[in-house]
Order: sequence, then C-alpha cells, then structure tokens
Amino acid sequence: MKSSFFLSLKLNKIKTGYTLIELLVVLGVLTITVGALTMFLTSVFRGTNKANAAAEVKQNGQVILDSLERHIRGAVDVVDKDPLDDKYIMLTRSFGDPLHIKCQDATATYKSRIAVAEDSDPGAIFSDTAPEWRSISNDDLDNGVSINPCAIFVASASVSTSGLPVPAVVSIGFTAQKDSDRAEFTGRADFRTTISLRQY
Repeated sequence: MKSSFFLSLKLNKIKTGYTLIELLVVLGVLTITVGALTMFLTSVFRGTNKANAAAEVKQNGQVILDSLERHIRGAVDVVDKDPLDDKYIMLTRSFGDPLHIKCQDATATYKSRIAVAEDSDPGAIFSDTAPEWRSISNDDLDNGVSINPCAIFVASASVSTSGLPVPAVVSIGFTAQKDSDRAEFTGRADFRTTISLRQY
C-alpha cells in the first residue's frame, strides 16, 4: 500500500523549469539587445564628443576674432612689423603703449597661437620666446587649440582718387584646430575677417 501511494504522487507531479534550448534562446536575445543598446549609446557619446570639440574650436576662434577686432578698431595706426612673413603687426593706440600682435608657431610649452604684447617703445620687435607675449587663444598643450595656419595682412591708410582718406585695413585669416588621438575629440574651423581702423 505504501508503494502505490508514492507512485501516484510521483505521477501527478507537474514538471517545472526550462529546457537548455529555451535558456540559450533567452540568453541570445538578451545578448543581442545589450549589444545593440551598447552600440547605440557609444554612437550617441561619440557624436556628442565630436559636437563638443567642434563647439570648443569655434568658441576659441570667435574669442580671438572678437579680441583682435576690439584692439584693431580702437587703434590709431597699424604697422606690419614683418612684411615678408605676414604674421606680426603693431598697433599704435591713443590710450596706451603700442600693442604687438603675432601668429606664433608651437613650442615645447605651448601650441601654435596668436599672442599679444605691450611695450612703450614702438620700435621694439619681440622674439617668439619673449616673456611679454600672452596668448589670446587657449594654447595649452593637452587641451588647447592650435592656431595654424595664421596670417595677418595690412593695407596701409591712403587717400582715394576722389581725395577722401581711406583707413588702414587689417585682414586676418587662421585655422583653429583641436587635435586628439581619438577622432571624436578633434575639431577644425577656418576664420577670416577684414577690420578697418576707425582712425584715418
């Protein structure tokens, strides 16, 4: 009697659990879902990083243009200090010492940049390593922006054919560029502008 009772209990028991194939299918679907989600998030982060790098480059370039425009428009006169190279000008100002502006190549301590220096001697010419130079761009070696190529052209003040004075004009062109080992952290933008002095 005992044996028949145990036998009937075993026969009525319901099978529970999953087969090996069902587990493999679930794991496969889960792996595909996680992989697709990871690829999507990686793509979004790369796009965000690229956009941030481009925005940083444009912001640095615009800061340089705004600063140069403010200095040049307020100047009384402009002199090309190195006519053969088109990278070095000096502004004579009515309210202070002459302002030197120069496109400088990269060194061991900073990236290529546009820098300014002040000196009371209008005949002074500063070397690239002179301590008076201060950068108007972010020239940090690790996180900065390179300003290269860079050129500053000067058209001196003159008199038009009708006898009217024509102010001096400064044309500036440069490329701001952020370099990185990873492509999503790079950015590049070209900047060009022409600024005339307010003085004749």
